[in-house]
Amino acid sequence: MRRGTRSAGLIFIASYAMFMAACGGSGSSNSGPAPAPSVNVVSLNQGWTDQTREAFHFTSQGAEMLQYDYFLALEQADSTAAFAETSYLESFRYLPAAASAMNPDGLPIGFTKTIDPNTGVAYFGPTCAMCHTSQINYKKTGMLIDGAGTLGYFNAFFQAMVDALQATVEQPDKFNRFADAILTPNHTQAQADALFANLADVTSQLERRNLQNAPAAAPGFGRVDAFGNVFNLVMGDAIGEPSNVIPPDDAVSIPFLWTTPNLDLVQWNGSASNAGLLGPLARNVGEAIGVFGNLQVVPNSGYPSSIDFVALGKLEVYLEALLSPQWPEQYLPHIDQAKAAAGKTYYTQICAECHQLIDRTQTDLDIAVHMVPANVVGTDPGMAEQYVDRNGQTGILEGTKEYIIGGEVFGETAFGYQFLDNAVIGAILDHPFQGLEAAIVEYEAIKAAQPFNPDSYKARPLNGIWATAPYLHNGSVPSLAQMLTPPAERISKFYVGSREFDPSNVGFITRKTEGAFLFDTTIPGNTNVGHEWGTTLSEKQKKELIEFLKTL
Repeated sequence: MRRGTRSAGLIFIASYAMFMAACGGSGSSNSGPAPAPSVNVVSLNQGWTDQTREAFHFTSQGAEMLQYDYFLALEQADSTAAFAETSYLESFRYLPAAASAMNPDGLPIGFTKTIDPNTGVAYFGPTCAMCHTSQINYKKTGMLIDGAGTLGYFNAFFQAMVDALQATVEQPDKFNRFADAILTPNHTQAQADALFANLADVTSQLERRNLQNAPAAAPGFGRVDAFGNVFNLVMGDAIGEPSNVIPPDDAVSIPFLWTTPNLDLVQWNGSASNAGLLGPLARNVGEAIGVFGNLQVVPNSGYPSSIDFVALGKLEVYLEALLSPQWPEQYLPHIDQAKAAAGKTYYTQICAECHQLIDRTQTDLDIAVHMVPANVVGTDPGMAEQYVDRNGQTGILEGTKEYIIGGEVFGETAFGYQFLDNAVIGAILDHPFQGLEAAIVEYEAIKAAQPFNPDSYKARPLNGIWATAPYLHNGSVPSLAQMLTPPAERISKFYVGSREFDPSNVGFITRKTEGAFLFDTTIPGNTNVGHEWGTTLSEKQKKELIEFLKTL
């Protein structure tokens, strides 16, 4: 088999992280062996049946990351072991899952097979659960938390995949084994040549994407600059304007999903409205575009995509039934109810104005979130500022309407959120929804009427907050105890990547473990300042408040 050269024509696959699936080239050396010994994994009662849970874990939204047979045949870059080996994928903190009807090849939670609706080609790609499923380990019990932010390190995972693909292209022995797996050992030279050309082409695409989305500082486990990556997609690749691409350097932690369908505004900065017919749909379409949904921008038209709109509807129904996890006293130390009762007083006085108390069992609530200007809450402003300030050349969109059939006409430049709205509406328009024009007009009006300063962060109810460390929007504070510590006294460096839970401080352990990542709050975008509410309480009062937070 000749080595050949890479194809000059790049097949564009539009995909970047809207919530977690962000691409970036740095940090692969920070992944390592899974830090915890074998545990007995249990699921907490969050309102889902086992069937619903599995459907959430493995329902495809239309993600097309890499041809499915390529992924299964791929070897790790520096060995002959399979890239899809369970222990290897666990090193990036993706949760193993048994083979089943929905997951026949035993992929980790959050990955699945997608069949392209136009070509019939099978692809490997992420699902909602890649970003929004977590696990907490305590004394040999692993508690699966559905809807919580992942500890997965997608930047390192994606870098490792690109490295493995490059090694397969560059090393004849690796390619020959790959070809035998894809084509069977009796393949012809012509078949091998065609496979090599396609593999080289795909590798080049993913390498380019990885490089252009490499942040200056590795984000580490459980974080990604979601907006930075998706802006690079809709402002750069999707419209052919590479000058609009910049490094995504405002990584955030992954938000938890319970009560999301009940909130009037979603995203850390409240930038997405849940109101109206298109609110939830637009939110889910934006997420699907971000997790490797194939999208083609065609000005003044609907945008063809691989997004599975039927699946998005099912996933939204699942989320509407998802409850926050309750502190499981059968696995974790018992809550001191006397302390919790005292702590409720402090919560009511200090926290409840922004973080309202709700009944976690009510799934039909309408919750108005509290938006706090970034300069008031005092936390790292990078993410909020990026959303407000990011702009670029409109290219092929100049002269077209922001909402395709409505909205303002694009001039020479536009803001990142305008490009994103355009991509979402374009994808929706390619599907025959009744009353769509009226819905788009309503969506435009709702977006324009948002009454808060967009340079703000969202405060939402804190039910289940005990299961969502680390804290603040950028994951810069490792525990609830540290959240109640004055900012100047918070630890400036700590390790992330361990699932081992600290029930006293309420967060993951922060000591160095094998394969852990050192989180440095002195790096721009990582600062742990701000949110000083509760920091002046006495140590006794803080412990009582934390005890109450465990009950939510």
